[in-house]
Amino acid sequence: MSVELAPYDPADLLRTDEDIRAYLTDALNDDNPSVFVIALGDVVRIRGIENVARQSGLDLQRLQAVLSTHGNPQWETIHRILKSLDIHLQAAA
Repeated sequence: MSVELAPYDPADLLRTDEDIRAYLTDALNDDNPSVFVIALGDVVRIRGIENVARQSGLDLQRLQAVLSTHGNPQWETIHRILKSLDIHLQAAA
């Protein structure tokens, strides 16, 4: 008997703003900065990549590229994406 597994997509579990906040916070706390970029990409997919591209003023292809596993976005780009999603980062000590 074989077991068939479905692909895991964390975006399937992000149903509320609180879910998204917790997900991005956990990703931001990871030692690997790529984890946050990947998590941000998941949130962008949920909110609609074309919508985020339009609201952030980023070209759709550029947005897809910076959120890919090989993307290395600059802070300005991350800031524009976060602003378009109405997500605010906070520093805590």
